[in-house]
Amino acid sequence: MIGSLRSWIICVAGTALISSVAMALAPEGMGKKAVKVVCGFAAVFALLSIVVDFDYRGYSAILAAYRSQSDDTVAQALEESSHQTRFIIEEECEAYILDKAAELEIDVMEVSVTAKWSDSGIWYPAEVELNGDRDSAEEDELTTFIESELGIPAEDQTWSAEDDRT
Repeated sequence: MIGSLRSWIICVAGTALISSVAMALAPEGMGKKAVKVVCGFAAVFALLSIVVDFDYRGYSAILAAYRSQSDDTVAQALEESSHQTRFIIEEECEAYILDKAAELEIDVMEVSVTAKWSDSGIWYPAEVELNGDRDSAEEDELTTFIESELGIPAEDQTWSAEDDRT
C-alpha cells in the first residue's frame, strides 16, 4: 500500500519535472501550445494512475483491520471507564459514611462499600461493611442513615467490631 503510494508520488513528480523542462525548451507559437496540451494530458494521466494501480483488496483489508482495532480500543476504553466509575462511587460513598459517622460521633474505623451494576445500566452502592466500636443505638442510627441516604438496605450492611476482625 505504501509502496504504491510512493510510486504514484514519484510518477506525478517525474511528470511535472519532465513537463516543465519540455515547456521551457518548446519554441514559441504553435509548438509551445502543442507541448502544453501534451503536458496537460500527461499530468492528468499521472494523477489518475493511482486509480489504475490501486490495490483495493489490500486497502479493504487495512480498513477492516483498523475498524477491528478501533472497536477493540473503544470496548477497552468503555470497560476502563466503567471500572473507574465504580471505583469513584465506592470511594465517595465510603467517605460520605465516614463523615456522617464522625458527625454523629460514632467510632467507625473502616468502611468498605461495594457497588453493583443495575439493570438500568448504572453503578449503585449495594453493600457496605463497617468496622468500629459502637452501641446498638449508634448502629441503628447509622444504619438508618445509610439506608435512607444511599439506599443500602439494613440487611446488606455488615457491622463488626475491631476485635471481630482478628
